[in-house]
Amino acid sequence: MMISVSSRLGYLPYLANPIQKNQFILCQNAEDPFVQWCISNKETAIQTFSFDRSLAEKLMSDGLMGGDEEIAEYERGGIPWCITYTFMPDELKSLLNNLGAKNIELAGPGAYARTIPNELLVKIMNDAKQRADFLDFCYQYDSTPYVCGMGKDNLFAKCDL
Repeated sequence: MMISVSSRLGYLPYLANPIQKNQFILCQNAEDPFVQWCISNKETAIQTFSFDRSLAEKLMSDGLMGGDEEIAEYERGGIPWCITYTFMPDELKSLLNNLGAKNIELAGPGAYARTIPNELLVKIMNDAKQRADFLDFCYQYDSTPYVCGMGKDNLFAKCDL
């Protein structure tokens, strides 16, 4: 079985860097509307950004992205941005163990890649040999327990049931 859940450690950096998705844009001319939105809203995101320590501490302690306003909107029958529960690696592993899973392997996809500046990612990904070597190494790095959960957004688990 394979499962991907939201990673608490992966999400926390968003609260201090609203433009971090821009780092992973490999083609500025991509037709994808979200890519173009990220590019066109970069300066606004920088200008309007303000770090809120209380939001980071709340996410770190309870694992919830979203809160009272979203819950109230949902209860009124609205369709707010969803409440997202974010997992810590040991929490996910414990849940899977309790469900009888065996041979649990965790990874934090993007943990290594998030440390590389955009200009270098573009260069690596545009060269077939470098890309293959880089992605193989990313898998190796992202699977180590020391960085597990520090992936881009998700925490990945592979196990036997």
